Amino acid sequence: MPTSTVVRLVPKLLIAAFKAKLNRELVLWYCLRARNHRGSGRLGLEDAIGTLVYLFGYSTSITYTALTDDDNLFLTQWPMNNINSLQIEIYEVKGVTKYFGIPPQLFH
Repeated sequence: MPTSTVVRLVPKLLIAAFKAKLNRELVLWYCLRARNHRGSGRLGLEDAIGTLVYLFGYSTSITYTALTDDDNLFLTQWPMNNINSLQIEIYEVKGVTKYFGIPPQLFH
């Protein structure tokens, strides 16, 4: 299923997420970013669910709920694409660091 990909970890982002008790959400965000090989920031919902079920052993229903929750801080649902597949948008690093109040110059 998932293939290995290099994703740059941002130490200050990891620390900020841990302090805000959002470290689990951030881990999911990093995993989905790694799965998005094209770098488009979009991933099919079924692909995202399959990846998280495979990596973490989550149930499909719990994973679906976590990914489609309106309160998700790092992802958003995207309308169906041309093959009628629901998509999620994975927010870029700058948006996530902005949420935590980390100045852009600190994550380079």
